[in-house]
Amino acid sequence: MLIKVNTSDLKIGMFISELDRPWLDTPFLIQGFLIEDIADIARLRLYCQYVYADTRRSAAGVLPRTPPRKTDGANKIDDPLSNTGRFMRMVHSDENAMASAPKQGSHRIDQSGTGQDNERSFSSLGRQLFGRLFGRHSRTVLLPAPTRHEFIPATAHLVAHPETSTVEEEFSNALEAFDGAKYAMGRMAADLLAGKVIELDAVQKSIDGIVDSMLRNPDALMWVAMTKQQDAALYGHGIRVAVYLVALGRHLALDRDHLARLGMVGALLDIGKTTLPLSVLTKPGQLTDEEFELVKNHVNKSLEFIESAAKLHPDIMKGIAQHHEREDGSGYPKGLKGDEIGLFGRMAAIVDSFVALTNERTYARPLPPYDALRKLTEWSRTLFHGPLTEQLIQAIGVFPVGSIVELSTNEVAVVIRQNRAQRLKPHVLVVRGPYKKSLPEPVYIDLLEEKPAAGAMTPLHIARGLPAGTYGIDGRDLKMA
Repeated sequence: MLIKVNTSDLKIGMFISELDRPWLDTPFLIQGFLIEDIADIARLRLYCQYVYADTRRSAAGVLPRTPPRKTDGANKIDDPLSNTGRFMRMVHSDENAMASAPKQGSHRIDQSGTGQDNERSFSSLGRQLFGRLFGRHSRTVLLPAPTRHEFIPATAHLVAHPETSTVEEEFSNALEAFDGAKYAMGRMAADLLAGKVIELDAVQKSIDGIVDSMLRNPDALMWVAMTKQQDAALYGHGIRVAVYLVALGRHLALDRDHLARLGMVGALLDIGKTTLPLSVLTKPGQLTDEEFELVKNHVNKSLEFIESAAKLHPDIMKGIAQHHEREDGSGYPKGLKGDEIGLFGRMAAIVDSFVALTNERTYARPLPPYDALRKLTEWSRTLFHGPLTEQLIQAIGVFPVGSIVELSTNEVAVVIRQNRAQRLKPHVLVVRGPYKKSLPEPVYIDLLEEKPAAGAMTPLHIARGLPAGTYGIDGRDLKMA
């Protein structure tokens, strides 16, 4: 059980499980540690206003008698005026209904995990699935006129971006674009490690490929980005940040030039980390003050590398410079706050944190995307721009494409496409039965069109998100690892 504790009330013997900000913003990289001395308390007070302590792992008698944090996360959103709070409260309300609803038996798959509905099962576990899945189920969506949110500069040109291809048509292009970016970033990283001046033309070309694919169909590239999140290389993080930044920019109706700049922000924001010792990058415990200063200096190092190579658009440089700034002024390197942070810096801060939370790291397990978005929503009260955080959720979905989820029938599925009108009910592909046995053939379901099964109180729905790789599911080709 987790209890919220103000850092002014910390005591030796408390086991700290969560902070009020991303772990990457602090020297406390390991997610969960025991306060052993006064120095730990002093450092926590320096970076945090409150933390969450685990009652089961803390020493007896050190925790105050305060109400525990609710496990459904409902007390995380307590600002009734917050648009983001209202959006996520709908999720929590639906989640509570899930929890109270009785578990229903599968009306498609028997308890041994064998598929029985031939009309909705498919004969291939590989990429051939997409031809069957999306050729029949694609829909034409009428686009409203772009909305100019107050946080978008008046100089930014807005363009409605219709989908011009299906996921099936775009998937191979998306995979090629992602792999092309991975190759270009790998070459750049090799040049940096060799002490050479980097060439950014190839990186820019690869980002152009990402933007083109995203404009045609965003779901295909987000599928690739989510299912390739286990790529451990440092530059893999930058590619995924680029993908989600472009997805957010597309959702905000920014024009192609702005999308290309956002992609470059994502690709380049962490290249300064190539100068860090491997012992610091992979350290499983707390960083020393000196090590944390090295980590924070990666922002300036990234800017130095870029300035020595080419003259990029000021939007790109500003986005990279500000991606670790926070709305309350607690970020770095300049401690900017509020409107001192530009649009690209605010967007990069949110997306960089989302990618970090959902990716495997040496010091932390990945979170399911849904849980990561809930954390971002909580932090948007102080650290991140609230309206932009809400827009990210709307852009990629409550359960993003490529997410692994558990259904109300206990079956396990992969999200393969969003329903734009109802983000809690995406298209999914069921790959494991109620007892988590792999299916001989996956089953396609549009949750928006599902009706309650015989004897069930509610329609089939998502009960919870799962981390990448759960039950050995490899979304890259829908095969079991």
